[in-house]
Formats: sequence, structure tokens, C-alpha cells
Amino acid sequence: QRSRFSLDWNCTMPRLDFTRSVLCCNKVGNDYVAPAFCRSWGQKLQQGAIGRFLARFPDNGPERLRVLDAGCGLGTYANAFAASGLESYGADLSSSMLTVAKLNSSAEVRWVQMDIAAPCFPDQFFDGIWLSAVLVHVPRATARNVIQELSRLVKPGGILYLSAQIGTGSLCRWEGRVFFYYTEHELKTLFDATGLEVMESWTGEVKTGTCSDHRVKRWRHYLLRIPENE
Repeated sequence: QRSRFSLDWNCTMPRLDFTRSVLCCNKVGNDYVAPAFCRSWGQKLQQGAIGRFLARFPDNGPERLRVLDAGCGLGTYANAFAASGLESYGADLSSSMLTVAKLNSSAEVRWVQMDIAAPCFPDQFFDGIWLSAVLVHVPRATARNVIQELSRLVKPGGILYLSAQIGTGSLCRWEGRVFFYYTEHELKTLFDATGLEVMESWTGEVKTGTCSDHRVKRWRHYLLRIPENE
């Protein structure tokens, strides 16, 4: 059985590494819920959000725009972007999620297994990044670093879509995944600290969940602009 926790050592005493433990928990939890996640969300798309995201891109003529679905899960959005003519990449830490994504892929997508806090792409590689329902698994202490790491992958003037579950505190569910809830003030502070411009935002509620999670969940959606070079 794979460990859900990560320890380091302070002299002779073991010490729990919170951030790495959360990463381990989410990876194991997402590996476990991949089949159920597929049943709940496999064919569902946020059509309105995709439309708003794509509408923000300029007309690049014959050059294909390059987009990353970060924390892609089943790859539903990565496939949708590829079907729209974009050069699409899907990245996730869970090997089980990626396995399902590849099996269900009907478009040309490049799949990568990686931690979004340590992306393996060069600076300014993408025209836009899609970060849907991922920040909810990111601890507050590392949220700024995650946003900064992803932002550096986007060209100046490019677009970052982000959704966050609104609330306070955190929750560890029985399957292992850890959830972190953000207030709108915390999110504004995060965007200000990382230099991102809020172009558009809206709120929605979701009643569907994975593994018998039937709570009503309030989400805040953002289209963020990467600042131009000075």
C-alpha cells in the first residue's frame, strides 16, 4: 500500500512535511477516484467558461495557439481545445487519470505527468492555461508559488483561466484527497501578489460530486491576464 504521507527528519525525530503529504494524498486519492470521476464528469464541459476563455485569444492567423490543461484529470478540456484547432497539452500528477484521459482521447493531445507546482515546460511556452478545479487541492502556503510557476509559462498578454471553491478552512475526504477553500478576498490578494489582472469573473454552483459527495459547492471563476513586458 502506497503511503499517503511524507516524512523528513529533524536530527533523529521524524517530522511530517505538510505540503508533500498533501501532494501524496491528492495523488493517491485521484488515482483511486479516477473511475468514479469518469462516471460523474467524463462527458461534462463548462461550455460557457470555455467560450469565454477562447474568446480572449487574439487571431493569430495561420499560427496555432498553444494551451495547457493543467491538472487535466480525464482530459475532457484538453480534448475540447484540440478539437477547436488549438495545440493542446494535458498535464496531471495522477497516472490513473492520465491513463483514462489517453484511452478516451479522440483528438491530438500531448499528455504529460507532472506536478503543477514544478512544471516541466519552458518560460512563455503557452498562449493560455486552463486551471479548472485544481486550486481547491492547493494549500494556501503554496498557492502563490503555484500561480507564479504557471504564469511564467504563459506569454505576456496571455490568458489564465482559474476556478476556486469558495469557503473557509480545509477538508480531507475518506478517499485521501485534500480540499482547500478560499474566500474571494484571499483570491484577490493572491492575484494582486502575482501581478495578474482580473479580466472577468463569475460565480456558479455545482451539486454533482465524486464518491457520494452531494454537497452544494460554490465556485468562483476567473479569466486572468498575464502582464505585458515593461
